[in-house]
Amino acid sequence: MSTFPSPSRRVSKKVFAGFGLAGILLLFVSGCSKPADPFHNGVEALSKNDYDSAIASFSDAIRLNPNSAEAYYNRGSAYNGKHDQNRAIADFTAALQINPNLVMAYDNLGIIYDDRHDYDKAAAAYTGVIGLSSNDTKPYYKRANVYVEKGDYDNAIADFIQISQLNPSDTEAPGKLANAYDDAHNYDKAIATFTEIIRLNPNNSEAYCGRGNVYDEIHDYDHAIADIKNAILLSPTYAKASKNRGNASDDKALAAYNEARHLDHSLALAYCNRGDASYDQRNYASALSNYYKALHSDPNFADAHSSLGRLCVYNGDYDKAIEEYSEAIRLSPNDAKIYFDRGVANDAKHDYDKAIASYTKALDLKPEYTDARLNRGIAYGRNDEYDRGVADFINVIQHNPSEIRAFNDRGDLYSKKGDFKKAIADYSEAIRLSPDDAIAYSHLARLWAVCPEARFRNGMGAVEYAMKARTLRGGKNPADFDTLAAACAEAGNFTDAVTYENHYLDSLPNKDEDASWRLNLYEQGKPYHEPQRQTDPSLVTSNVDQ
Repeated sequence: MSTFPSPSRRVSKKVFAGFGLAGILLLFVSGCSKPADPFHNGVEALSKNDYDSAIASFSDAIRLNPNSAEAYYNRGSAYNGKHDQNRAIADFTAALQINPNLVMAYDNLGIIYDDRHDYDKAAAAYTGVIGLSSNDTKPYYKRANVYVEKGDYDNAIADFIQISQLNPSDTEAPGKLANAYDDAHNYDKAIATFTEIIRLNPNNSEAYCGRGNVYDEIHDYDHAIADIKNAILLSPTYAKASKNRGNASDDKALAAYNEARHLDHSLALAYCNRGDASYDQRNYASALSNYYKALHSDPNFADAHSSLGRLCVYNGDYDKAIEEYSEAIRLSPNDAKIYFDRGVANDAKHDYDKAIASYTKALDLKPEYTDARLNRGIAYGRNDEYDRGVADFINVIQHNPSEIRAFNDRGDLYSKKGDFKKAIADYSEAIRLSPDDAIAYSHLARLWAVCPEARFRNGMGAVEYAMKARTLRGGKNPADFDTLAAACAEAGNFTDAVTYENHYLDSLPNKDEDASWRLNLYEQGKPYHEPQRQTDPSLVTSNVDQ
């Protein structure tokens, strides 16, 4: 609801003498003809940007005439010039209480409130302007822009429509209307509005670009690319700006250069998004082609380098992936996700020191990045830095006690440290939190089957949990058969152990010497146990079973 007095009547637009900043006016009081009176002294000071003197003079004028709306208004203008918005608001509001028809008082309040992101009061102020000058499109524009900033797209759309009705020849409002429809996710109307703009002016490159961006948002990448290419062809400045990149020597040339960059980036974005769609559809050749087209359009597009890096990881080209991620980081150094992705590539290359460094940088930028902390914990474990890995998993659990991945991963490190009791506790907690988590069943079954310390083995439990893991994964994970074979052997069922181990070996693309050795043990009626690791001395007890 507006906090300002309502206009008492509609009046024709007045002509005032302008003052430097937009929306600041000098109002002269009728009947004040003495050149040396406080009001005129204030006008003179304000025209010279001498705000302190202006404030003093207008304050004297207000003491002489407390009902002078003009003096309040102009003192508010001086306060505004000093960036003292609170006092400016107070004076503009006082001026309106005396004379509710001061259009520019409403306008200046709208500007100040908009600057303070107080969008409700800004919109109310511009509504006051509209009430006094309903046929002027400028306050509708200002109010519509406030609505857009506020995210109130329905009211913004209504204002842009009103602008077009007041001035059918206005060429700016239809484009803003289309953008508002886009912001409101009313993509059909956004496309229809851009299409109508193009029908009326087939050479409107901005409309083609705008429609292309909408097509890109709805994943219609072919139409998006076609429209943005048309925008580039029709842009009156693109070709010249492209030839003179880096040599923009004046405002006009710089604007043309920026337009060319915007079009290049829009095209690159569409190609990159089409590449991502192809990647998701496992059409990797198409994805690669689109990523290179994106980088041809905009070599400095970090997302395209990052997407290309992801494709390289999939293809096993980890060096190229790291190169692309590093370039993306150079272009977007504060994006934690890119550091994380480079860490994954380093991990895949078994370069754990660099993986840890990349995950650490991601966490520096985003301390709550759970995936980065989990991956760093795993990398610490692979780098034999178990305590640091455990510390990362503890951190995750402290912030999210139901994060089962942290319990599973910490259980793995406790197992590697030889702290089998804690490992069993972590796997069991993961199962309690998520009874359908195949990983926890599988890891606990493995530990119960092959643990170096006899007191922690549980053959029947291992068989039960290995079966559970296999069932949960639909029998599609070959490792489940290897674990099931070890569990059956520990339970004394060597016939099934041999069957499952053969099944495991048959599923592998290459020969596994270790698995073949375990199969030989089972055929001899012997279980397989992991060799005793060097154990943390604090975990050794005097009654360990041999």
